[in-house]
Amino acid sequence: MKKGIKKSLVKKEKKASPFLNTFYQLIADIKTPEEAEEILPVVIPQTEIASIAKKIYLAKLLKEGVSYSKIREELGVSSATISQTAKWIKKSGLKLALNKVEADEWAEKWSSKIKQLFS
Repeated sequence: MKKGIKKSLVKKEKKASPFLNTFYQLIADIKTPEEAEEILPVVIPQTEIASIAKKIYLAKLLKEGVSYSKIREELGVSSATISQTAKWIKKSGLKLALNKVEADEWAEKWSSKIKQLFS
């Protein structure tokens, strides 16, 4: 990657660059977990996907009130990582991600219950 491109990624610009817009559009267009599982490993290294997933799951556990010690045990992360993630939960981006996860879980739960009623 050229230096100019790398530097523009680091800068906090109000308007995303065309290649970031393309990536964001790709993410927005993924409709199912199956599509995500097929597409994302092609464009993002598996280790980075795992890291992102772990961060979101850690935040979910914190929001559910799981203790630091249980999180450390389950995920093998340090107290510092847990503490930092707790701070990130207050930021709108991670808060929005957690709300989407919770909404999907709620919808899945009720969809299952409704299907049981009619089967």
